[in-house]
Amino acid sequence: MRNLLLSTCTTRRDQVVEAWHRALRRIPEFSRLPEATTRDNVERCLDAYVALLSTGDEGPLRAFAESLADQRFDAGFPMHLPLWAAGRFSDGVVAALADEGAAFDPTLVTEIQRLTDRFNLHFTARYGSRMLSAAEDAFRNLLDQATDAVVLLDADLHVVEANPAFAELLDADAPGAFTDRRFPEFFVAGEDRTVEEALGNLAEDAAIVPLRARLRTLTGRSVRVRLSAHRSHARHRPAILVTLRDVTRDEERLARSVQHDNLVAVGRLAASMTHELNNPLTWVMGNLQQAREDVGRIGGRIEATLGDMLDDALVGTRRMAAIIRDLRAFLGGAEAEATVYEPRDVLDLAVRIGSVQGRGRVRVGLECDDLPRCVGIPGRLSQVFVNLVVNAIEATGDTPRPEVRVRARTAAGGDGYVVEVEDNGSGIPPDIQARLFEPFMTAGKKHGMGLGLWITREIVEEHGGTIDVESRPGRTCFTVFVARDGGGRWRALRPATPVPSRGRRRLLLVDDEEILRRALARQFRRTCDVTAVGSAEEALHAIEAHDAAFDAVVSDVGLPGMDGIALWRTACERWPDLGRRFVLISGVSDFEGVSEAVPCLRKPFSRQELERAIDRVAASARADRTG
Repeated sequence: MRNLLLSTCTTRRDQVVEAWHRALRRIPEFSRLPEATTRDNVERCLDAYVALLSTGDEGPLRAFAESLADQRFDAGFPMHLPLWAAGRFSDGVVAALADEGAAFDPTLVTEIQRLTDRFNLHFTARYGSRMLSAAEDAFRNLLDQATDAVVLLDADLHVVEANPAFAELLDADAPGAFTDRRFPEFFVAGEDRTVEEALGNLAEDAAIVPLRARLRTLTGRSVRVRLSAHRSHARHRPAILVTLRDVTRDEERLARSVQHDNLVAVGRLAASMTHELNNPLTWVMGNLQQAREDVGRIGGRIEATLGDMLDDALVGTRRMAAIIRDLRAFLGGAEAEATVYEPRDVLDLAVRIGSVQGRGRVRVGLECDDLPRCVGIPGRLSQVFVNLVVNAIEATGDTPRPEVRVRARTAAGGDGYVVEVEDNGSGIPPDIQARLFEPFMTAGKKHGMGLGLWITREIVEEHGGTIDVESRPGRTCFTVFVARDGGGRWRALRPATPVPSRGRRRLLLVDDEEILRRALARQFRRTCDVTAVGSAEEALHAIEAHDAAFDAVVSDVGLPGMDGIALWRTACERWPDLGRRFVLISGVSDFEGVSEAVPCLRKPFSRQELERAIDRVAASARADRTG
């Protein structure tokens, strides 16, 4: 039968080609191709069949099938149509035999089928290879363009392939820098086991519910990632496809949002409370100080008895004022501006507030050398040390003789100061210690959101400093360095030198609280000619009536209508010299937009503080008159 088929294909070649080609052109997809192209392909395929029949050489058929597969794949031609076209070889053979008047021998079917099967084998192998290659290219391009890190692992969790985003996540130069390494090795101690167990237990048709873990980069950084994975058969073998997303910034943004909301809520409560207390406390302190001075002039037994009572009352009001200042400094730190501060004051505040947490159970000691004055935001630094002291007290737990020690010293070189907060509690486990400064790390606590130490580190770094921890059972020590210049972020402010008062002054008092206004006027009437008014509008009338001849103007900020800051600005515009003689007072304002040259006092303040501020601005009045 092979000889009959070979003879028909060689002697009746034109008839075979014509009938075969005519059958193809009846198909719409082939009819749209150039006729010369389809005829040429029919002739080439027939020649390859003849070569296989005559010599057994399959090379021409393979070459033709692969070449046609490349053409059809590149053109997007459906794969099944060329396979069908090769089978139409039988139409040509039947037509050629009919022209000779010979009947078609059914046994020829087997030989024709053998030839078309060989063509189909080579064509589908090549076409399938091109499809796979294209799919891999698309997959590779998808990986390269993905913003998330994507890693392909083998069954033993070795890295087979990864995209550039994974290299960037690991601080690597190129993805190939870590192939063949086991994937769990990239995670920090403790979490590597969690990742390995999750991937090892991954079922065939399952996926890992996204879990969060910390990746250790090639440069030693710790990066928080969200990991998801599912099984794959990429590269024709079982594999695991892992996707990683860096959530470090997302968690920090969320932490800042939570922190801000908490501070806003507590800050509003504190502002309301301090505002309601500041004014009455200021006039009570002023009246007590005035009464003490009057009693001192009387002398005798009255002073001995009444004087002691007034002294005790003044001590009580000063203690109340200190509590309000502590509360304001602690809660108002986030919105405060940088200033020159005494580190000892920050540490004293932290120990006072933190010691309340101990309730007499824990001894909190402070050892403080003479520290240099620094630039920064003392309220925010108070949050740092209050948090460390409170954490240290809580860490002592059931320790038989709990103790917390705060030690402060000037840093080597004098460029800042170092504070150590040490407790004798049970210590911090190593796996928790490695994550201690991450947001939402609760360290096993049943309360809190795990933001305290993350915020602490943020504030310390904001001040050009560092924070470290060493811990073992029986001793934990946090070491904080704070730069003297705040890391160069803020410029230092030099406080003005008080000028001694001389002569009788002309003083304008502006405050809408009548009792406070009377108390302040009473304090200064012995040394000043006092004009007291209750609003900014009345103050402007008084200034005009006196030709702006006041040595000092003391104004509350929270006035009805035009506030104190607006009054100061108006004075600066209309009477520039007088604008330099303002002292602003407030119980809640941050004095935003006020020149650094203007003394600003927060209520409650002492008489001495107000006198020093008046001395300072009155000096400019004397300079104006003598200059």
